[in-house]
Amino acid sequence: MFLRREVIGQEFADDVRSQMADDELLVKYNLSHEDLEEVFKALLDSETLSPADFEAWTIFCNQTVPLDIRLFRRKMPHRGLDIFEKDRPQNRGTILNASELGLGVKGLHAEPNTIVTLEIPADPFPGIGPLILESRCQWVRKAREDDDYVGGFYVMAVVQGKWEEFQTAIQQ
Repeated sequence: MFLRREVIGQEFADDVRSQMADDELLVKYNLSHEDLEEVFKALLDSETLSPADFEAWTIFCNQTVPLDIRLFRRKMPHRGLDIFEKDRPQNRGTILNASELGLGVKGLHAEPNTIVTLEIPADPFPGIGPLILESRCQWVRKAREDDDYVGGFYVMAVVQGKWEEFQTAIQQ
């Protein structure tokens, strides 16, 4: 039984790496959305699947399955940090958290799977900013408490500034 589970796990990981779509994985392995999340957690825990493989699949292949899997620790800023869309400065928000690969933002609206250029002004971190990021909106929804937008943005490229220094500075 263990060997069969290991073989299926490896096959599943290979399918993820080949960018099999979420609906195809659900059908091929006869999984519910909840089962799919559990399989991903198990494969990540066993290191059969790398965080980079999972992240790439999430960005390019997952269209319908809401997954709550955290690969990277979120850093919470000690104070509100402004962020805005560079081409539409009126589209503003506040950074809720940051990870190695992205940002959680409140107030700023973008459509999922669109690429936006975001700017974090220089004033909070002299010598680091402004920070300009080419980002893909991963998800967006209305927050329940105040009907404002909350979204997740994957940082594809740092156009200007120092991302690593920003990561360190937000917790100081």
